[in-house]
Amino acid sequence: MLKLATALESFIQSGGKVDNLDKDAILGDIQSATGDIVTFTCALRGVIRSMQAKIQGGVDYTVLELHRDVKKCYTEDVFENEMLKKMKISQRLDRILGKTFAPIHESSCRGVNQSSIWGCMAAAVWARESKKKPYWPAIVLGM
Repeated sequence: MLKLATALESFIQSGGKVDNLDKDAILGDIQSATGDIVTFTCALRGVIRSMQAKIQGGVDYTVLELHRDVKKCYTEDVFENEMLKKMKISQRLDRILGKTFAPIHESSCRGVNQSSIWGCMAAAVWARESKKKPYWPAIVLGM
């Protein structure tokens, strides 16, 4: 949660950039922001403070609760006339959440935080090395 809180604060400070893939700052200059941008950033900072309080208190914060709270920041009473901006914010926040949740999901499902792509590569190497053994795992893996 601390890593995610840092990523969300960085998103705000950078004007709406997740990483170097983003060329434009969709939120603009945060220091001189007005209107819906201020409402959105205040709501997102509220989520960050809530996360930090939950960390301090050792309180659980489920993925569904987190997703709901982040989504509320840009869907309730903001960007009513700026659907494109709302969509861009949604996509970028989904990327932040995805970057955070993917390693957790990998660890939970596979027992390791190794990428499934590299896991497939390891399985292919294992299958090639083991193809002369009984029950030929290479055939099972389609090699």
